[in-house]
Amino acid sequence: MKKWLLGMTLFAGLLLGVLYFGYAERMAGKDFISVENMTPLELELVYQGLKPDGVGSVQSMAILPDAFAIAARPRGSARQGGETNNQLILIDRETLMPTNDAQESYELGHANGMTYDKKRNRLIVVGIRDEDGIKKMVARIDARTFREEPQLMLDDFGASGIASLPDGGYVIRSAGKMSFLDEDFVPTGETLNFCSGLTVQDIAYTNGAVFLADWTRRDWSLKIRKMGLKNNQNVIYRLRRDGGEVEAFLIDEPRLELESLDFADDECYVLMNGIGAKQDWFFIYRVKNSETLIK
Repeated sequence: MKKWLLGMTLFAGLLLGVLYFGYAERMAGKDFISVENMTPLELELVYQGLKPDGVGSVQSMAILPDAFAIAARPRGSARQGGETNNQLILIDRETLMPTNDAQESYELGHANGMTYDKKRNRLIVVGIRDEDGIKKMVARIDARTFREEPQLMLDDFGASGIASLPDGGYVIRSAGKMSFLDEDFVPTGETLNFCSGLTVQDIAYTNGAVFLADWTRRDWSLKIRKMGLKNNQNVIYRLRRDGGEVEAFLIDEPRLELESLDFADDECYVLMNGIGAKQDWFFIYRVKNSETLIK
């Protein structure tokens, strides 16, 4: 009797496994792009610097008219919130030197994404703060004084990326899709679906498309194996707002982790964390063939 039960249990487990991986295979194929069909991107180093004291990793970047603004979280902090001692690193775009314009610390939670709102001249940061339970938050920073404005606490979505839109609204990545918001962060109902199954770090918007920064850290992912990607490779996805096929662009740099991207003057810039022997460093690169992204 025991052998019969054991046999039935093993059979049921095997059947469930076959059904699950068959389903996962079909889901992964929905937006599957093989590495051979990815356009390679060429990088040019713009800035390389040591992370400031107390910084564990740089999280997201937004380009101001005169500076690169980078949100960083404290060393040793929990991945999903509780950070009230974030730093805002400002790198002058002309001199490529750090400035002292920012405050000593900010309450940005886990700074999942940052964008420059040109219309209101302020930085917008989406993050998570562990305050009486996990709270989704929007931090607003005046881009002239670099002082924080009152935060918005939003319980109806959690974003891992935000980008400003030309009309004054925003687009966020939440629950595996792109959701468009109005100027008051209220969803408009417009969405873009994209089931990547990867580690999307941040998003940007330009020329009628949403761009996703992705780092293939999860080498166990079925999707990554189908694509033919290796562990620690970096991909940028392009999603047209008016529809069309998803396009992918490969940054073959296994020593660095793609964290964020933004656009300025028709060129794309990427923010990368050093890993391994370079873990104390962060890097800003210009994409030399940016025209392939924004065409």
